[in-house]
Amino acid sequence: MLERTLQVSILLYMFATCLACTIVLTQLFVLISNAFGVPKDVTGDPYEGITWYKSIQAVVTGAFILGPLSLGRDMSSFKNLAILSLSCLVITIAVVVIELPFYDTIYQSGYGGCLEVTNVCWSMQFFNGAGIILFAFTNQCNVL
Repeated sequence: MLERTLQVSILLYMFATCLACTIVLTQLFVLISNAFGVPKDVTGDPYEGITWYKSIQAVVTGAFILGPLSLGRDMSSFKNLAILSLSCLVITIAVVVIELPFYDTIYQSGYGGCLEVTNVCWSMQFFNGAGIILFAFTNQCNVL
């Protein structure tokens, strides 16, 4: 009974991780597409609703990128992906460190007075930030 419960828990955890990755990938793909000039009436709002653009992108990404990555028979087939994963983490850290000094000056007008409070700005954006942190923590645990 305990073994079956553990298997179901791991299965649910894997499903939730795949779902979270799909949501983040579709949102990022819409934002990147908009940055490259695809009109918003084609892509839709990246944060609300399901559009054809998001649905097709999720299917294409799953079929041609995630599908082949999940075909490995044993853990040794992922040895090259581990190097790629660590490289992506290093690139992410470098981008954050490089952009951090400019972030405050670019977005300071949008803070709306929250800068006077030290390190805290209570708003509904807290839940968006908590979701991103939880997603990053989950993916980091999957990398390890």
